[in-house]
Amino acid sequence: MTRRKWLMLAGAGLLGLVGLRFAVPRIMRSRAPRAAGREAAAFIERCYSGLDRTRVWDTHVHLVGLGTGGSGCRIDPEMLSPLHPVKSFQFDVYKSGAGIDDPETADGDYVARLLTLQRQANPQGKLLLFAFDFFVDEEGVERPERSPLHTPNDYVLRVADAHEEFVPCVSIHPYRRDCVERLDAAAERGALAVKWLPNAMGIDPASERCDAFYRRMRSDACR
Repeated sequence: MTRRKWLMLAGAGLLGLVGLRFAVPRIMRSRAPRAAGREAAAFIERCYSGLDRTRVWDTHVHLVGLGTGGSGCRIDPEMLSPLHPVKSFQFDVYKSGAGIDDPETADGDYVARLLTLQRQANPQGKLLLFAFDFFVDEEGVERPERSPLHTPNDYVLRVADAHEEFVPCVSIHPYRRDCVERLDAAAERGALAVKWLPNAMGIDPASERCDAFYRRMRSDACR
């Protein structure tokens, strides 16, 4: 194969990759939620037959955002930068999957979509809504630069207070010096669970640094 043909193939491959970069998020874009058709609705009713639908909860629902509307949410800045093509592609796929059109209203639009989906699927049930704490090092210091995302507890608690479909799950890093105080405050505001993702948050669940948090979790104050 001649050098010219190699260059032509390489150019075509590069153009194809660029095309895929912008085409895939569009292909994966979620449409506005819509009610199930007659057959699908009948099938769903059969699935719920014999169940107490008030006890059917989705217990893994992340609340995420870009910080609009005073949410305080944050994602890795590299996901918003064209200088990081892999991460920015990942963000575009996530954004398309969540049906987000306008970054300026992203946080509120995301909550509205969750509510619509829940009300169509099982309005008698609940969604356990996750906060997500920062990465915290072994000295108890926040490290935002090592955090893939951050969703504040206060935001999750406020959204849950405003919508009965949501139940708050806070996220408190056990290496924080005030982790027990944060846990008590969250419990007083109605939090029912705590979210950790040890590999992303820098937590060793077997570390003695977690012992005080575990003891408080077992106490009557958190039941």
